[in-house]
Amino acid sequence: MNVMDLLRNGSEKQRHVLRLFQELNIAAQFKENHPVICGTIPLGIDLDESDVDVIMQAKDLSLLIKKWKCLYGDFSNFKTAEKYIRGRKIAKANFRYGGLEWELFAQNQPVTEQNAWLHMFIEYCILREDPSLKLIILQKKKDGFSTEAAFCDQLEIEGDPYEGLLAYGKKKGWI
Repeated sequence: MNVMDLLRNGSEKQRHVLRLFQELNIAAQFKENHPVICGTIPLGIDLDESDVDVIMQAKDLSLLIKKWKCLYGDFSNFKTAEKYIRGRKIAKANFRYGGLEWELFAQNQPVTEQNAWLHMFIEYCILREDPSLKLIILQKKKDGFSTEAAFCDQLEIEGDPYEGLLAYGKKKGWI
């Protein structure tokens, strides 16, 4: 799965996100952090209010936050946070740019091992197997389901949807 190709060849919103990503110069500014656009937008299962998720890898999260503040601190709604999610320290920055909400997310783990990437990849594989699920997932999201919960509900995966989706991907041999 090539995220940039999905965006480049996708809807107007997907192409718009790619243009904004390039305007923000994220790939070059954070080359050593391996930034990747992740989440629902590359898969075309986003809602109007969906944010643009960019994940990164960083050993020094505090230093990365300083760089985010320097580059994007003047943008509307800019804020940062450091906390623990599922026992792992993370950093994130949120801001508004180009008419969209952005979330930069980092942890000291390769991006292809981060849950955001793994969930997106599993969802991509599910939609590739059955493209008709796209409209069903979108409707479930409009009805208030999170993306992972929508997939798990449709696939009858019980329990924590974040863990359930990972277990499903492992069972299928995708991850």
